[in-house]
Amino acid sequence: MATWGTELMLLYVTDNGSSNALQSTDIAWTRWDGTNWSAPLPIRTNTQSEFAPQVAYDGNGDAIAVWERVADPNFTNLDLTAMAQQMEIVWSRWVRASGTWTEPVPLTANNYLDHTPLLCGPMASGDVLAVWTKNQSNLLMGTNAPGNDTVAWREWSAA
Repeated sequence: MATWGTELMLLYVTDNGSSNALQSTDIAWTRWDGTNWSAPLPIRTNTQSEFAPQVAYDGNGDAIAVWERVADPNFTNLDLTAMAQQMEIVWSRWVRASGTWTEPVPLTANNYLDHTPLLCGPMASGDVLAVWTKNQSNLLMGTNAPGNDTVAWREWSAA
């Protein structure tokens, strides 16, 4: 959840009704305008499982969201390592002027685990900082081996 004045933006994981248990979640949102909550809606309905949404407002009052998503929309493999290879970080922007979310765009596109996104902002510049953990060994929990878990980041420019 993020705040902008008296406004709140809430993102959460919701069941999309898919019969494929491995691809059955979407990211939904609702906005408190200071008086009422909007009707909950998915940011985008798709056939890719999505997890761990984070949201923050930028200095312009637009909301920036990041989350984990399975890259392959047809993924059905029960192997956890195979699924870890599919986990990517995507982002979208809620445009205040239109009240709509942009099409989600990948921040990562690789064959290893990207997970646990976090957002910070707005910073003094109005920008928002996204950070996440990547593990090239596709381990959900890193070990003490060098280079196992690393932190990656991207900055959203409010300008």
